[in-house]
Amino acid sequence: MDGPVNIQFADNESLRGYGIWLAQKWKNTQARHQEAQQDINFSMHSQSCSAGQKAVEEALRLRKARDTLCDSIKDLQRVLTSCNSEPYEIAEADLELPELRDRLAGVRKSLSAREHALGVEGKKRYNHLASTLEQKLHNHTKSSVKHRDPTIQSLPQQFNQLQVRMAAVVKGRRAPSNAVVP
Repeated sequence: MDGPVNIQFADNESLRGYGIWLAQKWKNTQARHQEAQQDINFSMHSQSCSAGQKAVEEALRLRKARDTLCDSIKDLQRVLTSCNSEPYEIAEADLELPELRDRLAGVRKSLSAREHALGVEGKKRYNHLASTLEQKLHNHTKSSVKHRDPTIQSLPQQFNQLQVRMAAVVKGRRAPSNAVVP
């Protein structure tokens, strides 16, 4: 009689051990799942905060690249149509022009896709940023020139004063014999 009871007791102990093991695994799995979910939510939140700004900046960069490529193509076309161009310049322009046109087509396609993805509100913000950045650059350049204007105007006066002093030194024969006043 002792045999079946021991087997039944061993089965119950084994099942209880498996149950405890399964409960621990379940708790650990749930804890890891919650941590992963929090990481995903946090990274999505931090990405979405700056995603709009990055999209606008990328569109502005593509717009600048498009303008640069257009200018390069115009320069090459000017070389091709000019009568004063050297043959090697014409050959170089002829080789570079198709490549630049292909790159321009790709940039235009990417730019239109980016602008389309921005949507109406994004386009308003995009156009506002584009015009604001250009205006800021213009204002900064204007204020820099205005701020340094007295210095710029004083340079010719200083040059003229130095010329007068050099002429006096040459006339007084205190300069080297071959010295010439500019």
